[in-house]
Amino acid sequence: ISILMDLDPDDKPNAALQVALDRFQKEWDTDMAECEAKQRKERRLGAILGEGIDATQMKQSTWLDEPEEEEVKFQTYLRGLQDDRSNQGGYTYFNPWDSEIMRSIYFFGYEGSLTEPPCTEFLEWRVMDTPTTVSKAQLFQMKKLLFHHVDGSCKRTS
Repeated sequence: ISILMDLDPDDKPNAALQVALDRFQKEWDTDMAECEAKQRKERRLGAILGEGIDATQMKQSTWLDEPEEEEVKFQTYLRGLQDDRSNQGGYTYFNPWDSEIMRSIYFFGYEGSLTEPPCTEFLEWRVMDTPTTVSKAQLFQMKKLLFHHVDGSCKRTS
């Protein structure tokens, strides 16, 4: 079942959906921290190889090989991993059948295909007739999670 989404006219967040977004955000932050750690290691290795420093002498990154903005970005990702979100409105798990998400029992149905190759035509699509509402912040969070994700080896996934 696909759920239509629309911006809330009062910019009120959808607490039921926020639980799912926060779980995805935690995975996004974990992958981003792994990517950052990999990049930091590569920069340190480059500094060691480039300057002829023995690898055993260099135990941690210093300001010489780690720009301040990179350190700030890395620490932000680490804090995100430890962040315990408090804006879930009392929800502790994601329930796709919650009344904040499923606003109706009615839907449109049609036969269709997969949305990516090989585009095989064997699916029956169901789209809810009444959209759930989300805040602008939630919409931007979804966009970031979907379109700016990298895995632990720094490869884009979407």
